Amino acid sequence: MQETTVFSPSPIYARPSVIRSTFEQVVQALGASRRAAREEATVSQAELGRLLDAARRLNNSVSVSELLDRTLSDALAWLGCDAAAVALLDAEQRVIDARTAGDVGEILTRGVTLASHVRRTLRTAPQWNEGRVCAALNGQHGLAGMLLVSFDRRCAARVMAKVTAFAEMASTAIDGLRARERAAQSAAEQERARLSRDLHDSVSQSLFGVSLGVRTGLQMLNTENVGVDAARQPIAYALDLADAAFTQMRALIFEMRADCLNEEGILRGLRRQSEAIIARHRSEFGTDLKIHIAENEPPMASALREAMYRIAVEAMQNAGKHARAMNIEVDLSGDGDVVTMTVRDDGRGFDVDATYHGHLGMKSMRERAELAGATLHVESTPGRGTVIRVDSR
Repeated sequence: MQETTVFSPSPIYARPSVIRSTFEQVVQALGASRRAAREEATVSQAELGRLLDAARRLNNSVSVSELLDRTLSDALAWLGCDAAAVALLDAEQRVIDARTAGDVGEILTRGVTLASHVRRTLRTAPQWNEGRVCAALNGQHGLAGMLLVSFDRRCAARVMAKVTAFAEMASTAIDGLRARERAAQSAAEQERARLSRDLHDSVSQSLFGVSLGVRTGLQMLNTENVGVDAARQPIAYALDLADAAFTQMRALIFEMRADCLNEEGILRGLRRQSEAIIARHRSEFGTDLKIHIAENEPPMASALREAMYRIAVEAMQNAGKHARAMNIEVDLSGDGDVVTMTVRDDGRGFDVDATYHGHLGMKSMRERAELAGATLHVESTPGRGTVIRVDSR
């Protein structure tokens, strides 16, 4: 007997219509997932861009007050919090200064030392407590400040990572500002020391020479068998020293005037300094030093003008006193946002790769350039002079 094959109906999942429907559902789900991923990536990229903009603003702050103002406004804008407060602390955990928006900063009173439980909280990761997040602003030397923000409790899980990122960014900005303040203080101390040395080395010694020359001339005039012509030499020497001291004092007074460079410009200040350097060189070495200063001054920021002026003065003094140069040129030019200053001399030169103990002039010039956002380049060869160039970035 021949067997008959019986075909049963296809299972429902094998029907073409069901396969098509299932495939469309999978495609739609994948498309929705892809769109969601793109939207999330776009949001994350936009938030990262805003965070980078905030970082630039904070790192460009030039004072504690400006830094606190920017930190508070950026925290409110980027974190989207209801209220916020930020404070800077000293080494004893006292509040130096603070900014608040809302009712979260009641513990941040200037001059008040933070309570022990607050300090314990700041030693750990950002903490959520009654709708507030407390985050430490840590610096290289320990706790530098604190950030308090207030959110809806339902947002706690979402905002903790953002608060941590913002706190780390603000900590970096505080560290940078304090480093710049320390460098500026060091530069000011070095400048006071330089002024003191200049007063001692030039003005004081010149005045002593004036006194000695005049006394010698008077003694010769009061001595028998000594004519007037013989007394002219020490008196003329005293007059030369007096002129040198007067020129040097005028240059020092110009430097000590507040905002003198912004009012009169870097070139006028350099011409005053060159006159003093030339006069001192003549009195010390008995030779004439020639210094040529550029005629035109391009526009530049106040900090850059100050740095270039100090670097040029240091370079001219080194060239005249140590390198025994006979000619010095100071050029100043601008090309758009880039300003370049070049100081050339025909002095003894030196090995730029060698270490000279006790000589801090080159280090000081490099630090000044970096603080003003510029770079210092030095080219020199023993016996062939020196070229010092400063370029704004």
